[in-house]
Amino acid sequence: MKVRPWWWLALGVLALQAGATLAFVWNTPPGLHWLGANILNSADTTLYLSLIRQVADGRLAVAQLFNAGRAMAEIYPFWIVLGLIARVGLSPMIVYELGRFACGIFLAWAIWMVAHRTFEQERDARLASILAICG
Repeated sequence: MKVRPWWWLALGVLALQAGATLAFVWNTPPGLHWLGANILNSADTTLYLSLIRQVADGRLAVAQLFNAGRAMAEIYPFWIVLGLIARVGLSPMIVYELGRFACGIFLAWAIWMVAHRTFEQERDARLASILAICG
């Protein structure tokens, strides 16, 4: 079966992610700082931002500064890549969100490929992709 273009799916995922991000930004209470769209696990968001900042500051072996039990230096390839992107002058929050958007598109592409390998009809593959992504 020929795999059709999946650009519509990528645009849909970007629209969903952008809509969720904007909703969180607009609903941040006055006087507080927005810590990303990771509302379900916000305690880890500060760790991720810290790892990106450490790499942006020049350290490849980073430490979990806010966890006394894991203060040793470790290497996290994903956060190293994001930290290197942040070195060009972007804020860790912006880089974190860009990484989240990129991973969302990659996940949508993987779901799209599995759906096309599983279903013979284009309509069924599209429906399966939408259901898998949107729940």
